Amino acid sequence: MQSVIQTFIIHFFTQASRYWRLIYASKTSFIASLAAGPLTVLLLRIVVNNHQALIPEQSTTAFPPALKVVFILTCINILLGLLFSSQEIVKSQVKYQDERLYGLNPIAYIASKLTIKSAIAIVQAFLIAILMLAVFKSPDSSLLPWAINLLLTTVLTIIAALSLGFLISTASKNSEQASNLMLLTTIAQIVLSGVLFKVEGVSKVLSWFSISRWSVSAYAIPLDLNAQAPSSVGVPSIFQETAQASSPISLEAYTTSWDNLWLSWSILVVYVLIYFGFACLLQMKASRDQL
Repeated sequence: MQSVIQTFIIHFFTQASRYWRLIYASKTSFIASLAAGPLTVLLLRIVVNNHQALIPEQSTTAFPPALKVVFILTCINILLGLLFSSQEIVKSQVKYQDERLYGLNPIAYIASKLTIKSAIAIVQAFLIAILMLAVFKSPDSSLLPWAINLLLTTVLTIIAALSLGFLISTASKNSEQASNLMLLTTIAQIVLSGVLFKVEGVSKVLSWFSISRWSVSAYAIPLDLNAQAPSSVGVPSIFQETAQASSPISLEAYTTSWDNLWLSWSILVVYVLIYFGFACLLQMKASRDQL
């Protein structure tokens, strides 16, 4: 058992070190990946054109400015995670197969890539949070400072999307299939977020399994978006009562409370573990089939 653990640690650090050198060797791509998030946030600020978009006030439209901002921010984070991971495994299959013949641990292989990408995601989240705080006035929150919630939710969302991207990559036979699955997944995340369309019945259940639904929730809960609900127009699903059937907590969507916020964060963490676990299982299965 001890030798297995030692082998895993050696493989993990060897692969992580090699992967980091490979990423850093292409400095242009590395810098572009770090700049992608802040640049899209800057574009968001230009389009919104409202420095106080996150400040609670009753809206005269069905979609308050704060709802638009947190929804687009969630989409940015998910796209970053998927784009930077959905090709990582499938494009390296030939090299992986060669190293697998010498006993490379498939779990250490996946874990090393996810760890390096997660470290980069934390840097991306810091850059996104700094620019968000610079271009949008921070709202007051009775739960915790907006800056902390912004950073934590951004980190969790990007890492959850990275894990999902690795699952897509391990499930794909080639890069084209991975690209198609990533596109389908992105569309599903947007549709099931509960923001653009009312989700009910089967779609409500499916939304519970989407990263976007819980990311938007985590961003929105401290903002007290219910206070911005319009009184004279149709209210989008984000203001409607929902319940998580598998949770002991029955809640009104996006109501400001620690229980709701911890629930959203916890589910994002659980999804990271689930996607990572399934990615490892698929990689192990593929390894056995190749031997």
